[in-house]
Amino acid sequence: MHSQNPLKDQAGFDREIEEILNSPPDHDRSAEGFDFTRFVFPRSIFVERKFLRKAIFRNTTFLANAQFDGAFFAEGADFSSAVFNRAAVFFGSIFARDSSFFNAEFQSTLNFALVRCVGNADFRSSQFQNHADFTSSRFLGSVDFSSSIFATSADFSRMMVGAPLQPDLLEPQNARAAPAIVNFSLVRFNNPESIVFRQVNKSSSQGLRTRFIGSNIEKVRFEDVRWHREKHRTVLQDEIDLKTSDSDGHGTYELVADVYRKFINNFQGNRQYELAEDCFCGAMEMRRLDGNWIQRNVSLLAAYRTLSNYGSDYVRAASWLAIFILIFSCLYPFFGIRIVDSPNVKTTETAAVFYWPTPSPDNAMHLTKTLVGGIWTTLDIATFTRNPAYEPNSRIGRDIAIVEIIVVSTQTGLLLLSIRRRVQR
Repeated sequence: MHSQNPLKDQAGFDREIEEILNSPPDHDRSAEGFDFTRFVFPRSIFVERKFLRKAIFRNTTFLANAQFDGAFFAEGADFSSAVFNRAAVFFGSIFARDSSFFNAEFQSTLNFALVRCVGNADFRSSQFQNHADFTSSRFLGSVDFSSSIFATSADFSRMMVGAPLQPDLLEPQNARAAPAIVNFSLVRFNNPESIVFRQVNKSSSQGLRTRFIGSNIEKVRFEDVRWHREKHRTVLQDEIDLKTSDSDGHGTYELVADVYRKFINNFQGNRQYELAEDCFCGAMEMRRLDGNWIQRNVSLLAAYRTLSNYGSDYVRAASWLAIFILIFSCLYPFFGIRIVDSPNVKTTETAAVFYWPTPSPDNAMHLTKTLVGGIWTTLDIATFTRNPAYEPNSRIGRDIAIVEIIVVSTQTGLLLLSIRRRVQR
């Protein structure tokens, strides 16, 4: 069973395989599952085969095509360190439990299209020497490709990770409390232009949550992917791990910022400007968080985030501008504002200066007049009007005007920056 000779007795080999597959559960050779550890298969045809116990193919070598299309693995499968010399075909197979392809070597093509994995799938440290096809595969649990190598091309089009939008008996909706994650950390794409992620997670109940630290993704093709979003922007799982202390020591703020910068280059090159803007905000957020309490909360960078979401949100910038105008409009009357004489209007000294009156129904008109005067004062100062209608009447009011010029001018600049970037996008 372990001989590397491709001419060994195939009939006897097949009988041994059938004996293992038909052995009772309490048999010594099948106590853990169907154990084919270190077997060397001159041929392997398991088309639509039902493995009712765990299928164990650790360190197994498949000399010819490994045909598992339509197979059903009721208790999952273990292909750790398996070597597939020819094509590995799992088209339409079902893995009802966790399955492992850890350190597997696919020397020829891998067909994993339309595969359904109810549990987690482990492809860590695997080598894909030829084309790997994961089109329309569905993973209810997480998928781990970390430290793997894709030597040529791979297609992840229409792949789904997480609970489906339309549940069925095999994949019940909300079957897992924890979100499903795809891990591409430290993956090497030797030909990144031939790696395709098209319409990934379009049929999933969650956005695509991914890790990409240490991977070369600048030229990978991401088309119509449904990304995971938080606070109105695309967020990578690498960032979430840092915030939840779940990075296992592999991630830092600078490393995550580097991933976002790679995505910026990728999305801008493909004219996906909205996603590029999201990643710019992500990179700036990592820069803000990579510091002490002052840098995170009261620095200029923190203010940049609060006032305009790093120059990307014109609605937020406009809202803060309106708030500042209202604040200064309410502040000036506390220290007095004065109606400036004009050639057409002459006022007495008493009538020209007014303050906030005591709030009461009788003073409603006076309150309204005072607020309008405060607004005009603020706008006249903010727009550098040469002949203002109102102006502060005290030294403190004039000092406040200096502060207003700085604050309102800065916020107006942020608003214009946000609008300019929106138009460019």
